[in-house]
Amino acid sequence: MAEYLGITRDVLHARIRAREFKAPDVVIGDRFQGWSPETVEKYRQEQDGFGYSYDPEGLTIVITQIRTIAERVRAYSSQLDGAPDGFAWTVPQNLHVIAARLESDFRGRLLLDSRNAAHLSSVDVEVAHAWGLERTAEPSDAEGQSVRRIELALGQVESYMAADLSQHERMAELRAASDGLAAVIERLPKVFDNPTGRLSARAIAVEKSVVDNKLRDLTDSPI
Repeated sequence: MAEYLGITRDVLHARIRAREFKAPDVVIGDRFQGWSPETVEKYRQEQDGFGYSYDPEGLTIVITQIRTIAERVRAYSSQLDGAPDGFAWTVPQNLHVIAARLESDFRGRLLLDSRNAAHLSSVDVEVAHAWGLERTAEPSDAEGQSVRRIELALGQVESYMAADLSQHERMAELRAASDGLAAVIERLPKVFDNPTGRLSARAIAVEKSVVDNKLRDLTDSPI
């Protein structure tokens, strides 16, 4: 939680003891208390402002990475062991849902920015005319069109079937997938600095823990 807020654990504990932090959502006994992701995000916004910055190219890459890792998990976990626990389906599905939510928020932001840019362009021309200056709107390929295309190119993600691989090889691929998720968790808030980006990183961390737990169980069990 301290890392999510961008502060040290000592600072976080000091604020909690001084009652400068949000009241806990859950209290168990005298020692244990917990806060929901929404409560922590609300506190962050109160301290740092809402904030909304994003790197379109970087976010495009991250969304594609999430989907690629989802398919990697699907391909290499389908025949790991005989226990039909749904691991090969639930983790890829959850990762694809996270990627879809990020893409939806991303598209909404692109639409808002495009609309604002078009509005500011027209205002520029009106202000110039009011001051008696010669200024015309920059010509564009979309001029005169009532519907304009917003450029967004997400990378294509392939699906694979991994046949004739040993369990050791499949586990190695899942470890690589876990490492990939760790990189995404670190990078996502940097390319999509808003509540959606931060909460999505937390959701991805949950899926990473599921992969890691699966690997630990397989390592401890006889093959």
